[in-house]
Amino acid sequence: MALIPLTGTPIIPFKPREKKSWEGTYVATAYGPPWDGPNGMEGSGITSRGTRLSPTVQRTMRGPYIIAVDPTVIPYGTRAYIWPNPFNYRGTFLADDTGGAFRGGVRKVDFYDPLGRAHQNAWGVKDVKVSSRPIGGSPWDLGNTAIGGAVEDGVDAVKGPIDDVGKAVGAFVDTITSASFWVRAGKVLIGLIMVIIALTRLTGV
Repeated sequence: MALIPLTGTPIIPFKPREKKSWEGTYVATAYGPPWDGPNGMEGSGITSRGTRLSPTVQRTMRGPYIIAVDPTVIPYGTRAYIWPNPFNYRGTFLADDTGGAFRGGVRKVDFYDPLGRAHQNAWGVKDVKVSSRPIGGSPWDLGNTAIGGAVEDGVDAVKGPIDDVGKAVGAFVDTITSASFWVRAGKVLIGLIMVIIALTRLTGV
């Protein structure tokens, strides 16, 4: 039996993933509370982008996993997979902070570690791999982290518009609960009543 060749089927060439300019090997350290006292570390508990690292986050490691970076190398807001790391965490770290050591395009990351000075010192200084894709682990781990990264990207995409709506609603609530609003509303209502009375007299109704 003769084979009938398939025609008109487009061939889509394989396009390898383009490597991000910031991907590669970095030197990694760790920083975090305590911020004051004899063993205090320079800092305030607020990142350079304004994220407040609350005491709850500092005690339990709930909340975002944050790194300090040179923003000219890894832009602020970047979510990167980093391995190894002090928490054996397979998800993404958010580039949200910087410091005096990050100058001149240095390839260095500083893990925000809320678990205390002993945990930070135990990490020390290590070489790590920074990537836009999950690194190592089992297929199950990689699948979970990839899904988690997609969810995080989706949250980032809608966070701005949601914040704007929240601000608009807050401004509206502030307006209608202010005394001046009700004074103006009362004046408008009195004006409408006077107009209705005047019309009633004119028409004899």
